[in-house]
Amino acid sequence: MIQYINNNQNISELFINTNITQENIKNKSALIKINLARPPEINHPRSDTVLLKKVIEYFLEKEIHLSICESADGYLKENLKTIGLLDFFINHNVNIIEIDNTDTIEIKIKSQSIFIPKLFKEFDYRISLPCASKRKDMLFSNNIKNFVGATPRKYYLNPDGKERWRAKLHDFLTDSVCNVFNAMELESKFHYYINGGNAYSETNGLFNLKEYYISDNAIELDEYIYNTYFTDVEKPEYLKILKREN
Repeated sequence: MIQYINNNQNISELFINTNITQENIKNKSALIKINLARPPEINHPRSDTVLLKKVIEYFLEKEIHLSICESADGYLKENLKTIGLLDFFINHNVNIIEIDNTDTIEIKIKSQSIFIPKLFKEFDYRISLPCASKRKDMLFSNNIKNFVGATPRKYYLNPDGKERWRAKLHDFLTDSVCNVFNAMELESKFHYYINGGNAYSETNGLFNLKEYYISDNAIELDEYIYNTYFTDVEKPEYLKILKREN
């Protein structure tokens, strides 16, 4: 089920009717997978800084042991410094996890090997906070595609290792996105998906989503965000496939 609030409402209202308010969550642990493989660029935003900080502050008030993670090829702390959040995270004891340095478990999905960080299962709550975007010649990206960045890149590089993107996943990208998502659902299913703030469309440029959203279903929320904000661009085949299969 999708819940949403206006951007100017207190962020605590976003979590009404979720386990994060209904349970005794003090001293539990939460992991937030962000989109920050590289710093934001013109026409290429990343996880919204304002929303991310609001969510972090909410969890800290609940006395949750908090970690954030991303596959940034060893540059996650530098990227966080670029967006002005590194000192905030350090001062509040937020654990910063570089996914590319983690141990993994191999999951086979339709003969494709997907490598999932073992530590994901250690957390009481797993949360994704991506950035909705559709850039030219790229697939619509939001909750589902954010999981491509949850796989350590070393397993998917070209043999020479010079190009640091996941070339082996991109050879059949639609299938890979589906397989990575299904592997994550099997091994370390995420509990919540949070969307909001800056977004990008190749037809409309940079804009802000009108509300903050939360759902426990990545397919449902991707479908909603696409239908609300992105109908003038191509719908990704992976979303159609996953909707049929699930």
